[in-house]
Amino acid sequence: MHATAAPVLTHGDIRLDPARRHVSVGGGCVRLTEQEFHLLYLLTGHPGVVFSREGLLAQIWGADRFVTVRSVDTLVSRLRRRIEPRDSHVPKDSDVPKYVLTVRGVGYKLGEI
Repeated sequence: MHATAAPVLTHGDIRLDPARRHVSVGGGCVRLTEQEFHLLYLLTGHPGVVFSREGLLAQIWGADRFVTVRSVDTLVSRLRRRIEPRDSHVPKDSDVPKYVLTVRGVGYKLGEI
């Protein structure tokens, strides 16, 4: 019996290989936590689809969770620090995300290429 591995996903410079738990952005390896990987894989599998914070809580933490929707914001922030390109001439707080975008009042999505 053969197990079917989840497919490798690509989106622009992002490449995710779930079988190997490998992520690269722009050809460079990026180390992610399990939750960061799960979030990026979910978003990459559905580019342009807006996920509510509550929906992401259910998808990533499941029913047995003791976290709030603010935990999603923290997770997104950590993921952005790892994958988003940095402009050394722009202050860190004013960077505009290229990949993980905020949809104000709704949630998050992966930017469409």
